Amino acid sequence: MNYMERAIESSMRHIGNTSAADPGTLGMLRENAVLAILGTFRVSSKSVIQHHLGLRREAVNKLINRMRKKQLIAIHATFANTDNGFILLTSHGIREAEFLLNRELHMRSDASRVNERNLIHDQSVQLVVLNLAKHQKISGFASEADLAITLEHRGNDPRLVDAIAVDAVTGCKIAIEMETSNAKNKSNGDIRKRILLKYLQELESNDGLYEFVYMYSHRQRFLTQIEKAHSRVFTSCVLGISRSLIPASRSPQF
Repeated sequence: MNYMERAIESSMRHIGNTSAADPGTLGMLRENAVLAILGTFRVSSKSVIQHHLGLRREAVNKLINRMRKKQLIAIHATFANTDNGFILLTSHGIREAEFLLNRELHMRSDASRVNERNLIHDQSVQLVVLNLAKHQKISGFASEADLAITLEHRGNDPRLVDAIAVDAVTGCKIAIEMETSNAKNKSNGDIRKRILLKYLQELESNDGLYEFVYMYSHRQRFLTQIEKAHSRVFTSCVLGISRSLIPASRSPQF
């Protein structure tokens, strides 16, 4: 079992079970869910945690402050999201998350390693994956960080995607791709061709990491631009592939 398979196997263990009659048990389950989210995605925010746990903002603030007092997490200021901050695990929190997820996370509590320009993209991926898990559409998932470890941290590896999820019904592995800008979409067919070729190579491989590609965005116009670009590529027959290989793009439904 490689690292990605271990990540998928343990991914749903603590993020789905967050209800209990006893207040003490409920608090522990919520803390475990936060640790599992941060351990899997490495960085997150109050908004993501609030959406996943279905809590009021005041309850989220209390939960986060309690975990800060236990020195499990740290909050760092930023202008890159509406929360004006992002959350990281401390060294103590990393050890706790590794225990919960039953694997070494290969991470450090270092805010300087966070690319704040990608926070909106990264949090959008988290919302999509956690929403699929919450509604039991998937049976497991692996983050981009998990995939990078599996691929031995080759940053330019074409097999890297934003996340991989396992369909709860079919068991098929699905690549989750999030588009939060139009730099690779509008009037840039060559880039879209290279991206489609990357997907095609993995889809045709006997040991490919995924069998389908689902594309999401926080803005419908980005998906429309992508679909138009893909239609031009398919029409030109440059790749020799059909539209059926890559499912229609979609906006996340929360």
